[in-house]
Amino acid sequence: MMNFSPDRLYELLPAVYRIRDAEQGYALRDLLRVIAEQVDVVEGDIAQLYDNWFIETCQDWVVPYIGDLIDYQSVPSAGQLGNATRRFVANTIRYRRRKGTLALLELLAYEVAGWQARVVEFYKFLNNTQNINHLGSLSQTTVDLRQVDALDKLDSPFDELAHAVDIRRIASQYSPGSYNIPSIGVFVCRLKAYSVTRTPAYCLEEVSPNCYTFSVTANDIPLYTHPEPEEDSAQTARELNLPIPIQRRVLQSRMSDYYNPIPEKFNKSLEIWVGNGSQVLPVPIEKIIVADLSDWSYQPPKDHIAVDPELGRIIFPRRQLPKNGVWVSYHYGFSADIGGGEYDRPLLNPDEIGKYHEYALYKVSQNSTENYQTITEAILQWQREKPRHAVIEIIDSGVYVEQIDIQLESNQTLQLRAANRMRPVIRILDWRTSYGDALNVTVKPGSSFTLDGLLITGRGVHVEGVQGIAPLPAPVGSVIQKPPQLVIRHCTLVPGWSLHCDCEPRRSTEPSLELCNTDAHTVIEHSIVGSIEVNQDEVQTDPLPIHIYDTIVANKH
Repeated sequence: MMNFSPDRLYELLPAVYRIRDAEQGYALRDLLRVIAEQVDVVEGDIAQLYDNWFIETCQDWVVPYIGDLIDYQSVPSAGQLGNATRRFVANTIRYRRRKGTLALLELLAYEVAGWQARVVEFYKFLNNTQNINHLGSLSQTTVDLRQVDALDKLDSPFDELAHAVDIRRIASQYSPGSYNIPSIGVFVCRLKAYSVTRTPAYCLEEVSPNCYTFSVTANDIPLYTHPEPEEDSAQTARELNLPIPIQRRVLQSRMSDYYNPIPEKFNKSLEIWVGNGSQVLPVPIEKIIVADLSDWSYQPPKDHIAVDPELGRIIFPRRQLPKNGVWVSYHYGFSADIGGGEYDRPLLNPDEIGKYHEYALYKVSQNSTENYQTITEAILQWQREKPRHAVIEIIDSGVYVEQIDIQLESNQTLQLRAANRMRPVIRILDWRTSYGDALNVTVKPGSSFTLDGLLITGRGVHVEGVQGIAPLPAPVGSVIQKPPQLVIRHCTLVPGWSLHCDCEPRRSTEPSLELCNTDAHTVIEHSIVGSIEVNQDEVQTDPLPIHIYDTIVANKH
């Protein structure tokens, strides 16, 4: 809005007229003020006409007209949400202005499918004869076999070698060809890079006490690049901008781009810490050697460690074993937000907790003295207080080696969960010789137990109901108790209890989840589990309700 002085027309008059108007009671000034109001309206409308040419400054009623001019098609699920429509039209105009650019194709691939991508113009990598009048060939005609890095990138999105012309169509469904003048390829990264922060590395004692894996489940896992945002939106993606596996030669030649331990923040692709007494110190970058550890035969020199990013393995010198522990941070590739992981997930409150209900919260952290140090300590406090609704929340990504036994009373709820963007690991060992070790949970009618955001390895989860005969029919007019409820969401129950280096289960016949003599309503969502075993007495006649949503189930039995 433009603010004008109401006397701006009156001030343009010669002084002699203003003096005479003052002598007669300012009648002329009042008349010009009325005229100035209409002049302001006309000038404001003219200024707004110019602003209405642009989607950023136009009035709300102009947005649909601009959308019609560019043939904007609204998304039915989005609806007309006021400012949302202005944003959609503005993005459409931005895309139209950048039509044909490679960066726009990468942006559209991410906006439509959620996959990061790299676009390649294949004509730039064709063999061609040097033009004398236009020096500076785009590609060489022969391959230098000494360029090992370039050979490793052959037929990848970052291929830099020259190719012969391929006359086959790139869109052919029988035998597509890439390298031609009109061909453009869009390489999409279907897998996303998920972080694992400050977690203990796994020592493969069966191989050697100086051999470690990044994965706490002892399996080989390729390390992925932590994608960095592009400096220029008009620039195509580079290796550091995409979630792709880290190759050995790339890590060796550009170590500082992938490894730079900063105590305050994990902002690189991988980091390694070694315990030194009561302190945890990062391994300096000059102490790391990149090597092929596929057969565990390489032995690093003194005061150095060997790292294999393609297998996720670490080797220390035989005479310099890390006696106080090894911690790692890294990124792995996966297709979706499933299983235990450090991704954003909604946290659910226990059942029946609303505006007028409260629940007890017990926080667990190995690195904080203000919270419980172990899950067992929190469970013991929960058993002493006996709240009706409770949550035991783990606020770090540590490994908890404990024996867990939970017994719920009737109409009691308990959540054992990880904090948002955390991935704690519960490793259950063979503690007792004469008893089966597992994460044991006993449920009663009306109770509810939830596992959320955890990775459980070593043993499975054993859920058992109240032992006894079948319940008698409830009397007329009495309150019927609901069956117990078991919820497993965003968890990983390692198939076979643990994994080999090739990711095969060590005990493929052992169940990850065992339901024994219970009619619990079981819901499994966004999780990775092994086989599920159901053991029921003969008195149980009704089928056990189990609902599985967006879950990977391995070794079904």
